[in-house]
Amino acid sequence: MVENLDTYALVQVPLTHLLDHPDNPRASLGDLKELSDSIVTQGILQPLVAVPSDTEGSYVIVAGHRRAAAARLAGVDTVPVVIRRDLGASAQVEVMLVENVQRADLAPVEQARALQSLVDLGLSQRDIAARTGIAQGTVSKRLALLDLPTSIARQVDSGGISVKDGEVLASAARKNADPKVIDAAAKFVAAGVKGDEAVKRAEDDARRSNKAQQSRGKAETLGAVAVPSDKTDKVHNLPKIGATEAEVQACTRLGHPVWFIVYTHTGDLSLYCSAPRKHPKPQGEQDAAKAEKAAKDALASALVIGGMARLEASKSWVKKCEQKKSADLLIWRALFGTVDMLFRDRADINTSALVLLGYTPDPNNKTWAANEFHRLLDGKPVEKARAAAALVVAEMEADLAYRLKVGTLQLGPGSAAYLDLIGYTLSEAEAARVGAKAPAPGLTDIAGIPDGPDDDAVSLGDVE
Repeated sequence: MVENLDTYALVQVPLTHLLDHPDNPRASLGDLKELSDSIVTQGILQPLVAVPSDTEGSYVIVAGHRRAAAARLAGVDTVPVVIRRDLGASAQVEVMLVENVQRADLAPVEQARALQSLVDLGLSQRDIAARTGIAQGTVSKRLALLDLPTSIARQVDSGGISVKDGEVLASAARKNADPKVIDAAAKFVAAGVKGDEAVKRAEDDARRSNKAQQSRGKAETLGAVAVPSDKTDKVHNLPKIGATEAEVQACTRLGHPVWFIVYTHTGDLSLYCSAPRKHPKPQGEQDAAKAEKAAKDALASALVIGGMARLEASKSWVKKCEQKKSADLLIWRALFGTVDMLFRDRADINTSALVLLGYTPDPNNKTWAANEFHRLLDGKPVEKARAAAALVVAEMEADLAYRLKVGTLQLGPGSAAYLDLIGYTLSEAEAARVGAKAPAPGLTDIAGIPDGPDDDAVSLGDVE
């Protein structure tokens, strides 16, 4: 029985007369066994603090909730209690907070709820900081934790998410009304991503997801259909069309669908015509296509005519090789820059060279060209000279024809020397095709050998 209580009174109070405070910031009392064992052996060394309740003879615990619970566990009947009649509602919460805030095991969100209780009682964050010894910045950040969804707040209290990351998530929760973003950010944090980066990733993912959803809805509204799974690797070869009703209907009116792709990494929409060949080309495009074809045909004709003219000039040059008296000079001129070609068995080049020499190819004999060339190269010096000259012509003509056809290569020194050798000048179309600039230097300038029948040279017998 408690009698004659003053403002402060230390008395023994039965545990049955003590009630837990409804605003106790501790949501969990934790493991009480160690404290209970201590009470059994040493008793309660620090009195509880309580205030009178509305029920006569009962008291509400302000400080010492764990001690009271451990005492019940230890089988104790009464505990020492300091009865405080001077504590108002805010002071009671303040006492509980001050008692618990110094404890390392008070969970961050539990502390935040206690601080919020002081705010609800009319205290400013500055007042709370002054009375509790908690920095005002910490008070503000702890209060922010109350903006967290319950599931994430539990992770902060349990240590699954650090307080710092929890504060970042709480700040994002205040700015972003979509709880899915905060949940996604919390999952990133749980996976080891820092708070700021986790929020950024979650917001980016949400934006992409929303954009993709809008893109998909737009495509379906226009009447487009998703690209069939067996066409996804080929769809990018099809022409894109604009995301407008007119362009989509231009396809559907012709009886083929418009396919769409929504890119998950950006949310962007692309529409493709599934059958572009069914679309008639506008008259302007048809005219342009005809003009382009005519230009290509004209160029092809010019190249063919030029090729025929070069071959005629080449035949004349090859024929002159037979009339020369200086076989060593003829061989040198024929093999200029292409000595190794004598030892190649290239049927296409060899055949072209033999045709220049007046031979008729044998289509049924694959080794015909190689055999004939080996025979010529084993013959007299003049035959060697003519064979080598024809070989050079065939090789250079093939190279030049390729360059003229492709039209993206500069004229090489070998082809330039060949043109100079046979005395052929490229037409404007040909020169533009291969990007020819200055005329090729003369063969004699390149070889360093004087030209003319009166040059000093060894005899045919010396060559052999």
